[in-house]
Amino acid sequence: MILLLNHTFHSTVTSYNLFPGSVDGKQIKMTEDHRVTSYSERQRIKEIGEPLKDGETRLCGLNLARMLGDKYMKEQDSRFSSEPYISQVVHINQASRAFALLASDGFWDVISPKKAMQLVFQMKERSSPDRENSAEKVANFLLSEARTLRTKDNTSIIFLDFDTNSRKSSCKLDP
Repeated sequence: MILLLNHTFHSTVTSYNLFPGSVDGKQIKMTEDHRVTSYSERQRIKEIGEPLKDGETRLCGLNLARMLGDKYMKEQDSRFSSEPYISQVVHINQASRAFALLASDGFWDVISPKKAMQLVFQMKERSSPDRENSAEKVANFLLSEARTLRTKDNTSIIFLDFDTNSRKSSCKLDP
């Protein structure tokens, strides 16, 4: 992923969905879902000549069809791909009020991107921008919401706040 904030910011993300929740109120999704249930992944698998059966939702017990690394799994099933999804560059100028939310499927299984954006705005309204750990509070709040909704998978959340009044980042893991 590359985000421009008057300079280049580069991050490698694996098994996460990146969702810059908002750039000046505009929702931008920067990754595609690489689950076996995704229409585009099912089409990709069909095009290589090994279509999935109706109702088949896993490859070798996993619900994803793309991965970086994990050579052993790709040798087990040729339907796995290591080709990454490449999105467009998002430009964020310094005057923008923007944030990025990177979260694992344990989060996205129970919270939609729209709901995540609402939760972020709700938490940002509650906390004052001069507080030192506002990004951490947002990440903790999102993790708490996923737990409340009984996520069944491990959950990791990285929240980056590009708002010039509260430029912070935080990472939360729930093993």
